Amino acid sequence: PGFVLVTGQVSNNTALIYTPGKSVGAYLKQAGGPTRSADIKKLYVIQASGRVIGNDGGGLFRSVQDVLVSPGDTIVVPDKIMVESQTWKNVLNTAQLISALAITAAVAKSF
Repeated sequence: PGFVLVTGQVSNNTALIYTPGKSVGAYLKQAGGPTRSADIKKLYVIQASGRVIGNDGGGLFRSVQDVLVSPGDTIVVPDKIMVESQTWKNVLNTAQLISALAITAAVAKSF
């Protein structure tokens, strides 16, 4: 697929045309940037291969926003979780990940 999906707490959830050399931050900006309820510190990328790059940027970068994107990748900006219980935080994080994977699969299947 020749697109990058940007989803979650961004101004415009959208599929954008892949451009070589663009970073996560550039695609995030192109989608209108994060909303006020976005947890930008928990931003992650689901690569087309299924690999997930989280807070550590895969170990090679200072920030996930510096990661270069590949065709078929999905950039996910999760909600800020406003609960105190670690169990509920884990449940909500898992639900957000499953939702993002389902959206990715649906978009990929449509091509």
